[in-house]
Amino acid sequence: MTLDNPWALIIAPFVAILALVRRPTPNHILTPFSSLLQSIPPSFRLRCRSPILAGGCGIATLLLSLAATRPFAVIDQIEPHEARTIILAIDISRSMEAIDFESPIGTISRFAGVTQVVSSFLERRHTDRIGLVVFGASAFVQSPVTQDHGLIAQLVKGLRVGIAGDGTALGDGLGVSVKRALEVPARSRAVVLLTDGVNTAGSVSPQKASEVARDLGVTVHTIGIGGTRIAQGMQGAEFDEGLLQRVAHTTGGTYSNASSVEQLEAVYDRIEALELSRDDGQRELLVEEYYPLCITAALVLYVGVVLSARTLFLRIP
Repeated sequence: MTLDNPWALIIAPFVAILALVRRPTPNHILTPFSSLLQSIPPSFRLRCRSPILAGGCGIATLLLSLAATRPFAVIDQIEPHEARTIILAIDISRSMEAIDFESPIGTISRFAGVTQVVSSFLERRHTDRIGLVVFGASAFVQSPVTQDHGLIAQLVKGLRVGIAGDGTALGDGLGVSVKRALEVPARSRAVVLLTDGVNTAGSVSPQKASEVARDLGVTVHTIGIGGTRIAQGMQGAEFDEGLLQRVAHTTGGTYSNASSVEQLEAVYDRIEALELSRDDGQRELLVEEYYPLCITAALVLYVGVVLSARTLFLRIP
């Protein structure tokens, strides 16, 4: 809090000094029994009268003095905005079973690495709306857009490779994701498309789906995982890097590739930071004045003192 006129604080001690210097003329009732009256002890209410009334007047004066300094605070805030919508599109074709993904505990399957990283990503998204789309030979919605990230994390852990068929319908997966991203109002919409293969199925061209996403204002980030390594007798699938780059470039998104849990975590971290920077709101400096609150409190306190002096603490000379 900052004081615009700090010199005004001298008002309170100045008034206090005047109150101490000023000696009001006491009113006495002439009575032959004054000595008898002096022997009567004052009541508790009478003993409290002066400290309470004087204290109330002192606090009211201090509040008025503080109001005269015109206190204010500068608040740095971000303009409120609607939550982002992010659709996670995950390849669950058979090739995701390939055990060639490096992790801190050794080599694991691509799908196990993806579920681990995606679950961690979901824990960090507190306000965004997130949907889940999976695709193989066909694409379908596993979860509509929701802010219940715990539910989506459970659905991700419950996914099984091959339940959508053995092919890879990149275009269909992207098309379904874009459609879901438009279901709820949002200032920013993005699809994170992850795959380890090439487009071998589906009725929609990935390039056509990316153009539709661009026209509808949906950003697509693409991720290619895996490699050509032989794993348990299975030839690792090659992902179409050129296609993924074109899809991302068309929509203004980013393309990344990963062959380990650490690399994939870094990819999701970059995407998270990019989405935040694109929609972090308009920064504003707001000035909040406190003098009206001080004046109101002083007025209420002073009225309370006056009423108390004439009712609860009334003294008859």
